[in-house]
Amino acid sequence: MLSASQLCIAATHPHNPGEDPLTVQAMTNPEQIQATRDTYGRQMSPPPGKPLIYGTFYHDAAGPAGVNMHPHRHFTEAHLPEYHPLSDMFDAHTKQRVIHVHRGLKYLFQPVPTYSALHWS
Repeated sequence: MLSASQLCIAATHPHNPGEDPLTVQAMTNPEQIQATRDTYGRQMSPPPGKPLIYGTFYHDAAGPAGVNMHPHRHFTEAHLPEYHPLSDMFDAHTKQRVIHVHRGLKYLFQPVPTYSALHWS
């Protein structure tokens, strides 16, 4: 049995790192509809920046057709602005953790038996 959709009665809007988010109460039906759009829109959209440097989409006439894999790329501090638009606000420890984690991730993207949608470069 399916239940009726639930509207959000508040929307929380994130601010810069370290600041408290802003919560807006939705009292009327139009406000609740907008709060629902805001909430689910953020949940359904990709994160800011380019979170993965080891793969890039390639496209054909119909749209996304697969992924080009780049397992030999080396994540450095120069990649941080592309990785996250607010990376200049990261402290030194956070920057080093992000770099360290990405260097460990690269081993997950090593060539495996071929699949037609993956191209290794």
